[in-house]
Amino acid sequence: MTRPQSGLLVLFVLIAYPMWVVGGTQPAWQFPLPVLAALLLGITALDVRRNLLRDPVALGGALLLLLLLLQWANSNRPQIFDSLLQAWTVGPPAVPFLPSSVVRADAAEMLRWFFPVWAIALAARHLVARRDADRRLLMRAVLIAASVLAAGSIIQFAIATQWEIGVIPSHSYFVTSFGYANHAGSFFVLCLCLALGETLSTMLHRHPVRHRVTALICGLLCFGGVLVSLSRSAILLSLACIVVSILYLLLYRDAGGSAARFNRVMAALAILITAFLLLYPLFGTSVTDELSKRSPKTSDLNLSANWTYSAVDNIRPLYRQVAVGIFKDYPWFGAGGWSVRHLGILYLPAQSHRLLQTPGAANTHNDLLQFLSEFGLVGVALLWISIGIMAAPLIRYPLHTWRSPRVFFSLLGLLVILIHSAVDLPFRCPAVLFLWTLTLALAGCTSSRTDPVVERPLR
Repeated sequence: MTRPQSGLLVLFVLIAYPMWVVGGTQPAWQFPLPVLAALLLGITALDVRRNLLRDPVALGGALLLLLLLLQWANSNRPQIFDSLLQAWTVGPPAVPFLPSSVVRADAAEMLRWFFPVWAIALAARHLVARRDADRRLLMRAVLIAASVLAAGSIIQFAIATQWEIGVIPSHSYFVTSFGYANHAGSFFVLCLCLALGETLSTMLHRHPVRHRVTALICGLLCFGGVLVSLSRSAILLSLACIVVSILYLLLYRDAGGSAARFNRVMAALAILITAFLLLYPLFGTSVTDELSKRSPKTSDLNLSANWTYSAVDNIRPLYRQVAVGIFKDYPWFGAGGWSVRHLGILYLPAQSHRLLQTPGAANTHNDLLQFLSEFGLVGVALLWISIGIMAAPLIRYPLHTWRSPRVFFSLLGLLVILIHSAVDLPFRCPAVLFLWTLTLALAGCTSSRTDPVVERPLR
């Protein structure tokens, strides 16, 4: 096995592992992540050598990891009793002017998330993107792994089991290995977009029949995974993606595309819709009930009038207000990972403190706000600069490259997760975070002149 092939295998394991172990969200299951990331980074460095040091993403990621490392080193802030609040809170860090975190274990978890993200981005840019065959093999393997997981989700939904992966008891709704259903919804929406791109690419171009069938089955199973997640946002976003795919085909047809290829894709969509109608009796009623639900009003929680939001009838704005308060007090470097969990009591009125004991109170359900409260302006700027560097080549793409099914639907998947992150927390799940990073890195490395991913432009 050559070094690039070894790197490809390690990268696949790093992407696939968290999707099978609670989405990678449980610290007890995260120890393989940095080990795999270190191995992948070593293989990448040995293969490309000095080119890795010239990559600005390497520098941006290294600076972000340095910030997280300083937060970890300057953590474990002491507990003190605030006589004014009549409650326990946290004292100042050992070195007040350096980045800090409340609890060292929480700061370490951020390192276990973002060190693999850095390794994935560099490996995708320097190992996978060089050969189109490697890129296709990796994405197909990821989609197949996700489809197997989605099939397990559908089976679990059908038999109404209360055991995650058949061995772990659960007292709340879960989706196979995802303990939080909205994480599963986000993950399968992203996989659905990638599967749509793969399906349309194999149908519109002359790919082997096995590739067409595989892509179609992956799309169907990932769509089923979204539905059984019962995530309202994810379901609506997945339906929007399917509508976009139909519009894409109509534009392709109007642009004078081959009638035979167009008919093949329409037949594939007909199979997809028929299979969905056959499966609808299994989960249709639950999906409809979930979409019709309303979140509890803040007025039902005995909150003060100053904390009641008439425009939004749920309690998430309260958590977001906590994140804004933390950001105002720690604007440059943030308060460290999971700071909302430990500092929230300082930013809520006394009658609202019990909200911090409800499920989901450790998150603001807005990823940008949460990362601002945890990493500050410096950390979020480093994140967005790295994202911008990876996405910058997209601006120079000619129109026919944007129309390529794989490129178009990869970008659609990236956009959909960004939209979802404004109302939920997809980026708090390593399974979603890792796959999103891989998709962005590969999309930004496509070249209309040298990359056969764009097999034929849409005419």
